[in-house]
Amino acid sequence: MIEFLKKIRDIAGMESEIGEYGPDSTFLYPFLLLTPISEKWSTGLLGDVMDKIIRIRLSLFLENDGKYEDTAQEAVKTLKGLLLDKRIKNEVITFISTEVQLSLVEEQTVMCAILDTSLEITRR
Repeated sequence: MIEFLKKIRDIAGMESEIGEYGPDSTFLYPFLLLTPISEKWSTGLLGDVMDKIIRIRLSLFLENDGKYEDTAQEAVKTLKGLLLDKRIKNEVITFISTEVQLSLVEEQTVMCAILDTSLEITRR
């Protein structure tokens, strides 16, 4: 799963890191935070290992210039573009579920777009 997150980080083209957001987190915007949540192997009817199901969180932080809708659309477009990039898409078998949450943080000066997704990736 970490290798998968590293590929997303390399494709992002912006400052990013793999980890969790905490109260002491400081970074320049735009910033992408990639968080591994869980992983498990899927098995066939006979118990043979098939592929891996992972759950990850992508948190994109953008400066909010007062145009909430424009910033939100840009954030969603950026996150969607990362997952649909052909280098990532080649490894994804199925998107099981995806949820996007948008919020303003740091006294409403920063847009935080969080994409939680579960997906099945090819066995490596």
